[in-house]
Amino acid sequence: MKSFKGIGLLLIANILIMVTLSITVPIVINVILPMFGIDVRGSVDLTSLVWAAMFGFGGAFISLAFSKQMARAMLNCQQITQPRSQAEQVIYGSVREIAQRLHITMPEVWVYDSPDPNAFATGPSKNNSMVAVSTGLLQNLKEDEVKAVLAHEMGHVYNGDMFATTVLAGLMNTFCILHRDVGTVVSSQREIRQL
Repeated sequence: MKSFKGIGLLLIANILIMVTLSITVPIVINVILPMFGIDVRGSVDLTSLVWAAMFGFGGAFISLAFSKQMARAMLNCQQITQPRSQAEQVIYGSVREIAQRLHITMPEVWVYDSPDPNAFATGPSKNNSMVAVSTGLLQNLKEDEVKAVLAHEMGHVYNGDMFATTVLAGLMNTFCILHRDVGTVVSSQREIRQL
């Protein structure tokens, strides 16, 4: 229930931002920009805002849906299903224990080859996620420190941070697309004036 509340609050916040933009963007386009000699009327309207939101959020959610596959494809990683060493036992056992305590599906556990001590969690939901740690993390940290890092990553999984980040990325994508559209119109007007 907690995750639905969080998702609902994020969606409501983004809807309110989009409503605010639909009110303020026309004011900026029709009143403020013309005061500075920039006329973008007819170039950016509610349709542009809707398309920007569709592409901005669509791309972010597609990225979230395939985040586990992309992470595995970009890294030289091995999945741990049967621990073969003490380090793998620590990782796998810690993730399994934390998942049981949190009453969530155990994430996939992966180790990837990198000298940098690092770890991450990704996946579309807390019951469809993965946790990955680098070989550098295993070589440079003590067992208790590795467990602490895994607890941190499992906190991201449990809290649905991947979804929250995706919503924020979608919002930023939307602003970037709108910025590009307005920038193209402003640039073309400068070129016309220079002629």
